[in-house]
Amino acid sequence: MKNYHASLNTLCRPYLETITLYSYILNIDYIDRFNEATVEFPHCHHQYYEIYYVEQGTLSLMVNGEVHNLPAGCFAILSPGIQHGSLYRPTIMKNYFVIIFNFYQKNCIRSVESGTKYEEAHIGAFMQMMREEKFLVCEDRYNVKKYLEILTNEITEKRFGWEFIVRSKYVEMITLLLRNFLQVKKLDINTKVTNLAVVITKFMHGNYEKPITITDIAEEFGISKRHVVRVFQEYFGTSPSRTLTLYRLNYAKNYLIETDYSLSIIAERVGLSSASTLSKLFKENEGLTITQYREALQTAVS
Repeated sequence: MKNYHASLNTLCRPYLETITLYSYILNIDYIDRFNEATVEFPHCHHQYYEIYYVEQGTLSLMVNGEVHNLPAGCFAILSPGIQHGSLYRPTIMKNYFVIIFNFYQKNCIRSVESGTKYEEAHIGAFMQMMREEKFLVCEDRYNVKKYLEILTNEITEKRFGWEFIVRSKYVEMITLLLRNFLQVKKLDINTKVTNLAVVITKFMHGNYEKPITITDIAEEFGISKRHVVRVFQEYFGTSPSRTLTLYRLNYAKNYLIETDYSLSIIAERVGLSSASTLSKLFKENEGLTITQYREALQTAVS
């Protein structure tokens, strides 16, 4: 039987990169590359900005309940606290990447260096703009996607100085993306702090077909169930249990689209206890029955 999983991309970096600038620290909290097989869930980041960049195809991004269709060569940037998530549409081909980041001002004596003044003016302008706009969509005039292959090669080959190059490319990518629409709490420095919330989602993606629970996740990472729930809620603004349910329902769509398996088999393949549980959760989350969903697919194909 077929088994659906989104592949883990080489570019995936689920740990905190801290890059020291003149008077700021640029935190790259997470970067990854996705396609139409990627299942995402509605979430928000309370302390981080997020960029979605579409390389190929069209990405449907839900932001505060409204769908925005982003074509290739465009990107969206979201302020902290904005509820969002890409819609799972496995029949629509696409490639895109995300960067989650923030700037933190150093807790140090202000410098009169020209670089410091330049940096404060530009980063200040960006933050002010995002406080006012919250969410922006823009066309990329600087072909930022060219950096993705450079990053992938450096991360894969790990030749001398590769980490220096990766960190410098992060800065260049974000700077050029922000240049498209711009005219003009102190964190401990640790370049290998694991983003536990993101790693938990990777564990869920890799094991959704098993009857895993919060207890299993806690045991996998050697932490308490309470800590699993807390870090997930703080980073994504939602619960791990609901997220796991959404993963299973979205992966179930692959079976509904590409196979004629019974609901009992599909439920088993995505880690749900029964066909009735699958049907109930599908109706609650999708707003239509599985029969209606299949009929809609047949209509779309014909």
